[in-house]
Amino acid sequence: MIFQNFGFNQNYPVIVSGVDADAQKFINASGISGSNADAINTLVVALKNTGSLWDKMYVIYPFIGGTLSSFAWNLKDTGSFSASFVNSPVASSTGLQTNGTNNYLISNYSINSDVTSSFHLSYYKRTGRNTGDNIDAGAFNETTGRGIFLAAQITSTLSRARQYSTAMDNSAAPYTGSFMTTADTTHSSLYKGSVEKASIALSNPGALTTGSITLGALRVTQGAGGFAYYTSGSYGFMTIGQHMSGSDATNFVTIVQNYQTELGRQV
Repeated sequence: MIFQNFGFNQNYPVIVSGVDADAQKFINASGISGSNADAINTLVVALKNTGSLWDKMYVIYPFIGGTLSSFAWNLKDTGSFSASFVNSPVASSTGLQTNGTNNYLISNYSINSDVTSSFHLSYYKRTGRNTGDNIDAGAFNETTGRGIFLAAQITSTLSRARQYSTAMDNSAAPYTGSFMTTADTTHSSLYKGSVEKASIALSNPGALTTGSITLGALRVTQGAGGFAYYTSGSYGFMTIGQHMSGSDATNFVTIVQNYQTELGRQV
């Protein structure tokens, strides 16, 4: 046994002779091997060793293996929420590239009642610049005006997150790296990296849209329906899960950044 530091002030034991069982399921399903398999094992062990982050996840897309087939698998549970792809976004060793015109990922995870008490949506964006009314990820109900979305750069200088019916904005760089919107029963937040950049109080969240969360476009339900606000970008990671605290966000961002660095695609 050796001790390995994952970047948040503690050393955790790692059994180097074996592979975590959940990591192995993903490795088998996705067909990855070698250094990619090692990176996934390190990622899973790090998430579990925080004591809570692994359990808070519903969906983890690590975008590894360089094919849409390998990108589709959900690391948290290979038996659920496999991604679908529309109009063939490009998969490569650097991540998933959307074109800002007509292609995107569908998570097949639909917003439901559990998000009224605990929810987060995150992604790691490597490249791409939104030039106006472009949204990276989310789902939205036109009729009720409620939904969840996240945009690293909805205008040339503005990042925006939305939980329920109120938007949160931040007009400071960076516009690449880790982004997250998260909510519990009392408030909703926009994080860039591990820093909370904006927050709003929630008094009566109520029901949200039931559409599947997307990446590279916004899923719109009710009204005209369909998909809109396409975004061009290269994405290295995506998660959907329960609410994250400030300390959760710090640990999570460190782990995701270490994962991107191990794959040589960090920003």
